[in-house]
Amino acid sequence: MLGILADQPLDAATSAAGGYAATKAKKTSTLTMAEVKAKITELKKEAVQGGPISLKEVKLLQSKLANFAESDEVKNLLESMLKDLDQRDEVITSALRDTLAELTEHKAKLVDYEKQVVDLSNAADSAAMKASQEDLARQDLNGKKINAAETYKDEHAEYNVVAPPADRSIYVLKVIMAKINEFCTHGTISTAESR
Repeated sequence: MLGILADQPLDAATSAAGGYAATKAKKTSTLTMAEVKAKITELKKEAVQGGPISLKEVKLLQSKLANFAESDEVKNLLESMLKDLDQRDEVITSALRDTLAELTEHKAKLVDYEKQVVDLSNAADSAAMKASQEDLARQDLNGKKINAAETYKDEHAEYNVVAPPADRSIYVLKVIMAKINEFCTHGTISTAESR
């Protein structure tokens, strides 16, 4: 069958199977299968009437014709199968090409999404680090405020303890200084007044 399809030279096995080879140098007959069958029917009539060809030879010719018809039918079947396979191959190749283009597009999108995820992750890390730094600064300021409040409280308590006696001492010292100043400016005080 492959020899018939490829128009290979006719060998003994192909010939025995009923194959034939198309010769390019010779012109092939353009008779249709129906015309050939009609001619064989005429030969059969002549053989029955006692013509130059025997009935056995006509039957052998009919058998050969059936082999040729079978070979042609198989050839047509195989050719249509090959065309179908070519069409399927073309469809599969086209689908594969489209799928590969879609895959390339999806890979590009995936790379873009991965970049976006990395950028967002970096932004989240940066925001978390900034919030942590701000929290540390807030805690530092809070500590300073607590220290200032405690220092004020301690110093105020100390002032409340130390200030009243110091104020009295200051008052006494001011009174003494005023008396000394008065004494120095007006002269001596009589001894009687001083006693």
